[in-house]
Amino acid sequence: MADRKVTFFHRCDQHDMPPLGRIDAVEGLRRTILEAGGSIDDDALQRAVDAVDGSPYRLQVVGHAAWQIAGAPDSSVDLSAAELATAAADEIVDRNVSVPALYDLSDAEQAALRAIVDAGPGATVSAVSARTGATHRQAGRIVRRLRLSGYVAQSESGAISLTGLVPERVVDDQMPSDDSDTQWHHAIPAPPQATMCRKWMPRAQARCILTEGHAGGCRSR
Repeated sequence: MADRKVTFFHRCDQHDMPPLGRIDAVEGLRRTILEAGGSIDDDALQRAVDAVDGSPYRLQVVGHAAWQIAGAPDSSVDLSAAELATAAADEIVDRNVSVPALYDLSDAEQAALRAIVDAGPGATVSAVSARTGATHRQAGRIVRRLRLSGYVAQSESGAISLTGLVPERVVDDQMPSDDSDTQWHHAIPAPPQATMCRKWMPRAQARCILTEGHAGGCRSR
């Protein structure tokens, strides 16, 4: 693995990156801003840390957006800049991560996410089953796949909630609730503003997550 020539094995060697803690996020934002010659107000730093929500990618996006909006380093990053950066980061992460991740799921898995949102806090496998028309066993298997893939979290009591991978706002935007049609086997329409490529890649055993007509080769998550 130390040999620079075996790049194939380097790419195969995956590393798990746990969520960032608040201390890590504070240090990552403040140190980067200070080392670049800028400054950030305390209340702005706390707001930016809240927006990071444990995601290294969001830390980069929030920090960059706050820097640009504030006009740093000439001006300090204040609370207003942090608030605007949070909204900008939501849009960027939704477009680059959450929407492609949602459309990488099967129709049944997408419908399960919709059911979890509709069920509200304390959603359970039984609620998913009742709202999608799947059997309890089918719903349990779908929820397990979603949990293993990082889309949902499940407490010891069995309560299911969405993670930051595909937040509730993305489900609401891409999959409007329709009480007249909640059967899990019904197709869910693609978003009107973008059509995903979805080309099957045999080697990756996955479908392309890029938008239709993209340049270059296809890519999986």
